[in-house]
Amino acid sequence: MKTYPSNQALFAATRAVAETIESEGLPQAATELLESLSAINGLTDGWAQFLESIDSVCVSHAGRLGQTALSELQAIRKAVAASVFR
Repeated sequence: MKTYPSNQALFAATRAVAETIESEGLPQAATELLESLSAINGLTDGWAQFLESIDSVCVSHAGRLGQTALSELQAIRKAVAASVFR
């Protein structure tokens, strides 16, 4: 599993994949990720909302996401799930 050395690194990876997704012609998916990222406030429910958003983007746009973006989203999802379910 890919690891992120800090929350800031995870957030930076999320912003980068959102840029990639937007450049792939999916601005709504990118916006959904960034809005849910901004909801993280240190509490579990913010992380859970972020996790739900990642799942939503992966399911709703799986056929249109590039392999690089999808792989990065899956890695981010694993890291976020570990935070939610610990």
